[in-house]
Amino acid sequence: MSLAAPGTPPVAHIEFGLAPGATSASQYLLDASLSHDSEDSLEDLQFQWDVNGDGIWDCQWTYSPTFEYDFGIHGTFESTLTVKDTDDMTNMTKAWITVAEVDPPTTTAVVTATEGQYGWLRSEATVNLSAEDSSGVENEYYRVDGSAWTEYSGEFQISSDGEHELEFYSVDTESNHEPAQEMSVKVDTTPPSASFVTDDLDQPSDTVLVEWDCSDALSGVAMVKLSLDDWPVHWGVPGIYDSPGELATSYMLANLDEGAHTVELFVEDYAGNNVSVTYTFTVLPGADVDTWWLWVAVSAALAVTAVATVAWSLRKRKTPPSA
Repeated sequence: MSLAAPGTPPVAHIEFGLAPGATSASQYLLDASLSHDSEDSLEDLQFQWDVNGDGIWDCQWTYSPTFEYDFGIHGTFESTLTVKDTDDMTNMTKAWITVAEVDPPTTTAVVTATEGQYGWLRSEATVNLSAEDSSGVENEYYRVDGSAWTEYSGEFQISSDGEHELEFYSVDTESNHEPAQEMSVKVDTTPPSASFVTDDLDQPSDTVLVEWDCSDALSGVAMVKLSLDDWPVHWGVPGIYDSPGELATSYMLANLDEGAHTVELFVEDYAGNNVSVTYTFTVLPGADVDTWWLWVAVSAALAVTAVATVAWSLRKRKTPPSA
């Protein structure tokens, strides 16, 4: 077996393919591991690449025989490898690399459910994914609330109440990965809770303070309405408020007739779920008449009279006597 003469340049060799874990068809791994030299081992050789054929070296001399490069676009490129041994002798080889279509797919998620308000859904959500790509779609993937990625095989459901994060993406036949998209899916199928605090069946007065509790754990209470014997007890606003933006938890019913009365409380959350509860009581015969409004009116009249009297007295003092 004859050995090559000293000073023989190294042999350059290129292998190439998609990079491991590539998310685009343009991400390639170039491998010069089959390059060799008669005197030096592979670890002693140095490598330099011009991958896209633009005449500019894409890396400085390196001892690594592999080089990862993203072409970024599709097309055919003349890649050049130069190998240098410890005697500074070099050799060059070229390879033509054809990069296929590099545009990722586009995936659309369609969510079907009973729509509520303010982006909330009032029923289990059914999700369908569809993807489009010029080279063809290989796989679609999704996950909910950060769980493990699942390959899409057909519609799936998001059934539990709460605000959920849906993520999804697709991969085409050229291994281009679509960046994961995100969508918020808010499900609230549970109506608010509501109950009357006032529960006396007999009322000795024609004025009754009605109090209640209400809450909603998900979308929140949006509206509170009250009716007395099927008639609303307020007008002109879509709910009862203690102050702007603060829903009331009580209401004063005044000038009630003797006999039975039914109060209905209607509570609705921001998703549109609602509940109603009733409270029935009886104003007893001979019930005390609450005249607080009369005292207010009399007090106001007395105050006006006092102010007028003082004003008249001051004016009289300032009037000069007649000649």
